Amino acid sequence: MDSRILIISDSHGDARLIDEVIERESPFDILVHCGDMEGSLYYLEKRENPFRICAVRGNCDGYGYPQDVCFKTGVYNIFVSHGHKYDVHSTTDGIFRAGKKHFADVILFGHTHVPMVAEKRGILLVNPGSIALPKQASHRRSYAILTISDDCLPDAEIRYLDDITKDRTPMVLYNIKDPDRLIKAVMHETDRGMTTAGIAEKYGIPAALSEKICRMYLTHPGITVDGILERINK
Repeated sequence: MDSRILIISDSHGDARLIDEVIERESPFDILVHCGDMEGSLYYLEKRENPFRICAVRGNCDGYGYPQDVCFKTGVYNIFVSHGHKYDVHSTTDGIFRAGKKHFADVILFGHTHVPMVAEKRGILLVNPGSIALPKQASHRRSYAILTISDDCLPDAEIRYLDDITKDRTPMVLYNIKDPDRLIKAVMHETDRGMTTAGIAEKYGIPAALSEKICRMYLTHPGITVDGILERINK
């Protein structure tokens, strides 16, 4: 069985970037998030998706996710951890030993915000870097694609967001007559359970704008109207 796996990490609350990567790389079979989501997966997990989601808890996340996950795709075992408890900033030895205990063929981790693909004693180690706050010398926001096939060894490639974000036109609210009132209304309708499409139709706004406001409201608990307005107009 062949599988195409999208690996992301350290999105730190920015669901917008996750959506952009998904749009670019679809179709794929599994989305793996290596932790430090800070709410950025919440909106995605609430809707139906054509792919499976696997996520682990990072040092900046709450307790809604496991610290480590091991799953099988095809004939290969995949071990996933954020990596902070294995001191991956200093060495991959700890996470390598943890993966080996689970008979892993591939180890996926994050935390360092620095992408890497390496092989260690027959095990493939992949860190996709950070799609939000990169820390490598080039400071390029990154993710990884893992290809699994029963006929060959697992293969991983680091990819970058530069070409899909640098020309992105921001969705602003300056052409909306009363943006504060609109955002309050969207927040209220979201609490009532109305769909983003229904909100867009009711208030005569683009569906993409309705979805964006709803996503920010749901993925940033306690966010204010001013906070949403500021994020949208960035």
